[in-house]
Formats: sequence, structure tokens, C-alpha cells
Amino acid sequence: MKVVVAKTQKEILDNCYVRGQVFIVEQKIDWAIEFDGLDPYCVLFTAYIDNKPVGAARLYEKKVGRVATLQEYRKQGVASQLMKSIEEYAKEQNMTELILHAQKYIEDFYTNLGYTSEGGIFYEADIPHVKMRKDFLQQDTKKKAIDSFNKTWDLIDKEIRTKDDNKTMIEQALLSRKYWEQANGSMLNIVRADWLISHVCSILGDGKNALKYAKNCYGLTLQYNIDDFDLVFAYEAMAYAYKVLNDVENMNNYLTLGYRAVDQVKKQGDKDYCRYQLDIIKN
Repeated sequence: MKVVVAKTQKEILDNCYVRGQVFIVEQKIDWAIEFDGLDPYCVLFTAYIDNKPVGAARLYEKKVGRVATLQEYRKQGVASQLMKSIEEYAKEQNMTELILHAQKYIEDFYTNLGYTSEGGIFYEADIPHVKMRKDFLQQDTKKKAIDSFNKTWDLIDKEIRTKDDNKTMIEQALLSRKYWEQANGSMLNIVRADWLISHVCSILGDGKNALKYAKNCYGLTLQYNIDDFDLVFAYEAMAYAYKVLNDVENMNNYLTLGYRAVDQVKKQGDKDYCRYQLDIIKN
């Protein structure tokens, strides 16, 4: 499969052919609506398999539209490849975001590509749509947050760490939280980032900061009614921090709460892992 920016007459006609088959023939959209006179001002993208046109899309300023795949070629990654090519082109043009009006029934497809829905349902050509947006800067920052989180875990799992490793470990944990804030991450992202910082501080014997971030994690978990294994680990973070501070009474209090919270964890594998982590602190 290849996707080209349609420049030749054939590539442009192939683009129109695919859109005509999908939107006019299949979806019964009026010709005048589909071919609205904006194509000359758009960047057209045409997808080919074995030199046959199978997919099409266009980019008007920062708005993606007319994304179409011939019926017999669906579920073969054509639309995903079209969107990838459009995003690569947009970034080359220094665009920072893309918007689109997705037909409601394929909203999940765009969500999986990193697009966020905005507002309610509206109608175009009598078909329900939803406006969606992808912020490239935000997506890049989210990736940095995940990368820092993973780098931290790599160092946690390292059998023998140097002083430089320990320094990098806490730096990456702090960076992960910072990036989640910059990317407007979910409250769950922030809670897990606070837990990670607390966990690293406990590993390094820094009880004061371990407790500080454990309290952040614990407070937000209760405030936003976060449950499942995240609730257990909010208690675990508090218990671990108090263990480092040699406060046995508070450690045991939070361990008790943690063991009780295991019952509401949904998956058996997660239940077992939660008990395992609490047992490590207890013993």
C-alpha cells in the first residue's frame, strides 16, 4: 500500500473516484455536497494497493475531510495509513493540530488515533457527526510522560543501581508528572505519577518526600473516587512511606486499609499482585 499527495490528473481523478463510490453511491450524499468546490484549495491524498485507488482524503487548511475507503478494502489499514500520511504532511508544514468532523459511527477509530471529541452530535448531509481534534504538541508531551515513566521503571527493576542511576530515577519520575500536567493528562495519570515519585523516594530512603507524594496520591484517589488496584496502591504508598520513616503504627494502619481494598479489585491477577506488594512492606 502507498499513499501519495495527489498532484497528477490521474491521482486527482482517482481521489474523486473513491470518494464518489463511498459518499455518493454508497452513502447517497448529494454530488454537490461532496464536491463542494474546495478541492482546488485542498491537499488531496490517494491510497493505492497494487496501483488500484482504494482510499482517499483531503486536507483543507488544518481540517481533515473526505476520508474514504472502498468497501472491499476496509479493515486492511487503509484509513489508518491515510491518516498517518496526513499527519506527517501536517507536521512537515509546521501545523500544531488537526481537526475533523467524524461520522459518529467511526468516532472510536479516530479516538484510537489520538483525536479527542469536542461538543455534541451535529448533522452534515443528514449524517450524525462529531467534531474531533488532535493536538500534536499535547500528543508529543504525553509520549514524553510515558517514556519517562518507563525509564523510571527500568531503573527500579535494575538489580544494581549507581548513584547516577538513582539520580536519574527520581529525575525521570518527576519529569513524568511534569509532562502529564503539561499534556492535560487525566487525574488517573497524575495520581499514578505521584505514586511513582513516592515509590522512588521510598526506595531511596527519602521518607519525607515519599510521604509528601503519597499524600498527594492518596488524597486525589479518594477525592476523585478512583478505585480498583489504584486505590490499593494509594494505601500502599502511604504504608511504604511510613515504613521508611519508622512509623510502624501508621504503616500498619494503611496496610490494613490496603488489604481491605484488595477485595474491590476486579481482576484476580491484579488482586494477587496487590497482596504481593503489600506483603513486601509488611515483611
